[in-house]
Amino acid sequence: MDRKKKIYIGLGIVAVGVFLFIVLRKRKPEFGGNLPQQNSDGTFNPNDGGQPQTAESQLEQGNPNEIKIGDFITPYNEFARVRTSTEIDDGLFDNWYEEGALDDWGMENDGKVYSGNIIGQVTNIIPVGANVWYSVDVCAIVDGVYDSVANVQAQMAQDSCNAPIGYVIQSITTEDGSIVPNVKKVNT
Repeated sequence: MDRKKKIYIGLGIVAVGVFLFIVLRKRKPEFGGNLPQQNSDGTFNPNDGGQPQTAESQLEQGNPNEIKIGDFITPYNEFARVRTSTEIDDGLFDNWYEEGALDDWGMENDGKVYSGNIIGQVTNIIPVGANVWYSVDVCAIVDGVYDSVANVQAQMAQDSCNAPIGYVIQSITTEDGSIVPNVKKVNT
């Protein structure tokens, strides 16, 4: 076998290895940034210092933490990542939302909305396997409006406010296995 054939075979093996790595790698769970300090009962207060919530309480009908269609949501932790589909894909061609103010100048933290900012208004609640996703009208934050419910509603009422729906996962799993809300509703 001549040198040229050995090079082609070696490159082919490397290409197959890279392809298999991309396809078969284990997906990391969604990450919401730094969590606040854990309470003695195992709960976490949201980054705004409010009362701790559980993912279950956000789905429990009649609970004051329940997130319903029409509610505005904000990150529970340091940030929440808005995605273009109901999956966690951080790969080569990820599904992070990259429009308007959610495109951080082409940096790798695209799609992030930070604590205290309004992500948008929930348009649907979608269970996918063990996860719950919220489809969210993000047109206001894409246009750079995210500071108050009144301002977000005013921006959403404009005819020029149109952007594809974003998707945000309801809860994340921490390294120690705790399930912590990823978002919470904005109290109006």
